[in-house]
Amino acid sequence: MVSLGKSSNTSVATVSSKGLIKAKKDGIVSITATSEDGEYSKSALVTVNYNGGLVIEPQSIKIDEHLDTIQSGETIMIGYKISPLDTTDKDVTVKIYGGDSKTSKRDGYYEFTCYDEGRYTVIFTTDNKLSDSTTFEVKSNLKGIEIETETLERDPESQRFVLYHGQTGQLDHIFEKAKLTSKILVDDVDWDSSDSKLLSVNDDGEFTAKKTRRCYYKG
Repeated sequence: MVSLGKSSNTSVATVSSKGLIKAKKDGIVSITATSEDGEYSKSALVTVNYNGGLVIEPQSIKIDEHLDTIQSGETIMIGYKISPLDTTDKDVTVKIYGGDSKTSKRDGYYEFTCYDEGRYTVIFTTDNKLSDSTTFEVKSNLKGIEIETETLERDPESQRFVLYHGQTGQLDHIFEKAKLTSKILVDDVDWDSSDSKLLSVNDDGEFTAKKTRRCYYKG
């Protein structure tokens, strides 16, 4: 049998023999339920706010699932549970550390999309400063790069690309995802030429042929 009705501060709130709480003034009070033999007990912090209402503070927050590794660009869902179930303040603050990412709030969970390779940490924190965290590794899902050269002319014998003095054009870049056959455009590519005096390439992949000789460009 449970004995109800113990308040740590009866000037803030009292508890009846049936477990009914009566708020008296602003403050924080601990309400405790104890078994008749005194062997078991459970307490909950209760905040009495300015209008006389009761706020049941969270006692813990736990992340539902912990991941080890995800792929760059992958969207994952991380849920959480706050106890006790009748907590009235269920607001949380979520922070993610590691690299470029996007966070979206959903009903009862958050979605995270991480773009940079490396280690990420996500921290969930309640308004009364309880927290739980998870750490995972983000790995690249890109396996190679191809340079689109469909607009360039090829020498029929050597199959090398032929550029003429003063010729300009655009070199596109396409990454191939490791697990997908489709290709996606990626902006984070550095362009370079083995001899900028012969062929210059800017940050956008735009090239200009300057002299008549052989050189190489790469992305």
